[in-house]
Amino acid sequence: MKVNKEKYTNQRLMAIDYGEKRVGLALSDIMHIISSPKDYLERQEKDFWDKLGNFIESNQVGLIVIGIPTGSTNTKILDKIEAFKRKLTSITDKDIFTYDENFTSKRASEVMINSGMKKTDRQKKENTDMIAASLILRDFMEEYF
Repeated sequence: MKVNKEKYTNQRLMAIDYGEKRVGLALSDIMHIISSPKDYLERQEKDFWDKLGNFIESNQVGLIVIGIPTGSTNTKILDKIEAFKRKLTSITDKDIFTYDENFTSKRASEVMINSGMKKTDRQKKENTDMIAASLILRDFMEEYF
């Protein structure tokens, strides 16, 4: 995969940690140095796609990365992520890449423990989803930016 870094000058990069119940969202700074967990969206909400589109536009996103378990043999989840990507392509003209997300949820748990986050906050799945998205984005930026 080749990424034209100059194309995204002064634009944020965004990562999505896909889940069937909710998606975690993370953003970079415009210099593509820092990846930060930002929000999560519940997939069951009727206005899910509107909220996601608004998040992309309001944060000046130029590139979107969707985490995908590259080593997975679970074709159902891979098909669902591909369908999610197709739908996302229909609501935005931003460039969309997939990137390996293996072990990001486990790593997110470790980050929360190491940062001293309270157990009650660590048990909230949305926190894990947002941090996992941030890890996906950080890994992507380290490899391509």
